[in-house]
Amino acid sequence: MTAPQREALVLAYKNGYYAEPRETNLAELAAEVGISRQAFARRLNRGYRTLIESHLRLTGGHERVS
Repeated sequence: MTAPQREALVLAYKNGYYAEPRETNLAELAAEVGISRQAFARRLNRGYRTLIESHLRLTGGHERVS
């Protein structure tokens, strides 16, 4: 995971993006790091993917047996 992806995930978590109901939105989070809402959403999605793949040990859509 890149540093910007980690920063985005942590920022979203700390600011209540994952709370029910949400306490912030993508536009507000993006403004904090000085990028567009769309760019922040892409950064979050790449971070999710990396986190999930590393946690579940997935590569190329197939689970790796270890």
